[in-house]
Amino acid sequence: MPGILTQPLPHFLYRRSGQTTFIVFVAIFSLIFINAYKPFNSFEWIPYIRYRGSNAAYLLISTGLVAAGLLILVLSRIIMTIYTRRREMVYGVFILWVGVETIVMASVYTLYAILSNDVTSDFLQLWKNTLVNTVLVLFIPYVIFIIYVSWREKDRQLRQMAERLENSDSPAASGLIPLYNDKGELQLSLKKENLILLESADNYVCVWYMNNDTVKKIMIRNTMKCMARDLDGSSIVRCHRSYMVNLDHVKVMRRQNTGITIELGIAGIPDIPISKTYCDSVTRWLMR
Repeated sequence: MPGILTQPLPHFLYRRSGQTTFIVFVAIFSLIFINAYKPFNSFEWIPYIRYRGSNAAYLLISTGLVAAGLLILVLSRIIMTIYTRRREMVYGVFILWVGVETIVMASVYTLYAILSNDVTSDFLQLWKNTLVNTVLVLFIPYVIFIIYVSWREKDRQLRQMAERLENSDSPAASGLIPLYNDKGELQLSLKKENLILLESADNYVCVWYMNNDTVKKIMIRNTMKCMARDLDGSSIVRCHRSYMVNLDHVKVMRRQNTGITIELGIAGIPDIPISKTYCDSVTRWLMR
């Protein structure tokens, strides 16, 4: 279990393009579910006794509560977007993140219940009940969304693979290496010997390559994990969390006090660090 928690979360589960869809879906689902079923004795949340039993008042109050939860989600996912610009999201952090979102929502709803209804019951018990109810309401839309985006991603990958196999004039068939963005759109095709290295840059990958004896760069919106999967089996190997390098260009592998680095012998290309995680795989490839 600890090993799973430290594994990188699939990028499509938290990419910015899907966050808006997720937030809107959770808000609409929650509002419809709460008003259709009125679960958890939720009429007790209506602040004025004279409105009890009024569907219009219930809709108004529930809309306000959902809007408050929506604001919390928006702020949380903005922070998540900033967080994932410089580091990968792992399962453990994502689970903790969702847990904190839920706790904050439950706390806000508990405060509303106390202020609007003059609740005199034990605060901790009320908060626990509210937390359980919040988890139960959010569980279904969270699971539905994860299943949906996972299916969309698998479908995209299958269609992409089918297009590559069916198209005899594809870059793979012509001896070129295709590089795709996170939507599966072809961004660059080049000969393997012209590809130098890939460098992680927030939500993008910077591709260093040779063109007419000149080093050039292009930014492609994708993750290193997806690039590594697409280039699996080639000489372009991951050597660091932030780097993949074409090992055919390696001239020197050197151990220093600061760690292991490799030199490519190409003007304008800095020395590339090799992390302990990838040291063995890089060494095995170079020794073949």
